[in-house]
Amino acid sequence: MKMFIIKVCAFAAACCAMAGCAGNKANLSGHISTDADKILVEYAYFTNDENYVTDTVALAEDGYFEMHLPDTAVMSVMISSMSERPDFAEVMFVPGDRMTVEGSIADLEVSGTELYDSLNECGLLDMEKRLAAIEKELYREYYNNNKGAVDSLARLYNASFLEFIAFCRNFIKENPDNIACAYAFTVLNSEQCSEDYRLVGENVKNSPVGQVIEYYYGQAKEEIALEEAAAKLEEGRPVPDFKLKDIDGEYVSLSSFKGKYVLLDFWGTWCGWCIKGIPDMKAYYEKYKDKIEFVGIDCRDTEEEWREGVKKHELPWINLYNGEGKEIVMSYGIQGYPTKIIIDPEGNLVQVFVGEGPELYEKLDEMFK
Repeated sequence: MKMFIIKVCAFAAACCAMAGCAGNKANLSGHISTDADKILVEYAYFTNDENYVTDTVALAEDGYFEMHLPDTAVMSVMISSMSERPDFAEVMFVPGDRMTVEGSIADLEVSGTELYDSLNECGLLDMEKRLAAIEKELYREYYNNNKGAVDSLARLYNASFLEFIAFCRNFIKENPDNIACAYAFTVLNSEQCSEDYRLVGENVKNSPVGQVIEYYYGQAKEEIALEEAAAKLEEGRPVPDFKLKDIDGEYVSLSSFKGKYVLLDFWGTWCGWCIKGIPDMKAYYEKYKDKIEFVGIDCRDTEEEWREGVKKHELPWINLYNGEGKEIVMSYGIQGYPTKIIIDPEGNLVQVFVGEGPELYEKLDEMFK
């Protein structure tokens, strides 16, 4: 089960991953039980980028391998088999580690580091493996269409997951100076992260694993702020004004549409559901363009990606660029994409629609037919 999100940054082109590269000694090694002669190893730093490095690593006849990982920050490392339905194991690598892995990828044992020695000793990994086994069985019964077994396993999984979360939170409380707190921290939700951050010892926060805790704490604060902003948006009440550049580089504000109905579409070229919804959006734009102004607000794209997306998909409505901007996303409490918001001629909220579905179009028909 994936217990922490891979967030990464681009590595320098000169960074060489294999042990044979000049000046680099192996810091990840072990024996993998597999019939294959190679494995895939993906590794990524905890930052806000989404690039990663993938290596194909050769195995000796006894399954032995060794390689060098960049040693400058905490990373997520995924080891997977090269098969049609690959097994994978994901581990947290800390600067200075000399990590050893043993066994099959589906049941990999990790040792030789302060973090994993602590995790093995406290029993957290054993609980995680039991939870993963229940999840695997649940999926198998689901695909076998065995409803009785699915219901039973779902109850067991939910109870086990709550037990696992309680275990992690108690571990942080009882062991604030143990670096395994960083691993436990990655399974908490935003409210739990916010509450338990204060419990973590300063020595852990100031250690290399502190960046993991700070990352999740930062994400938690942002999610809580988004939830609070979304809760403040009330139907019939004014929505926040904004000013963004359009495709011609001219600034456009929400207040400039006063006197008209407006449909804000928060989207991005990277968002599959956003792209999937474009045909329906175009159909309803043509249907009601004389009654409501459609305004696309692109998020998380580069300006070039946004311009290419508008051109490629031939978006006929007003298109504004927000990119990585936080202000409008935070003020409107945007927690998922696409999010579509109808605003009345006085600038008051009519309704918010998160995700792609028929509800928006049913509302438009109800308003304008």
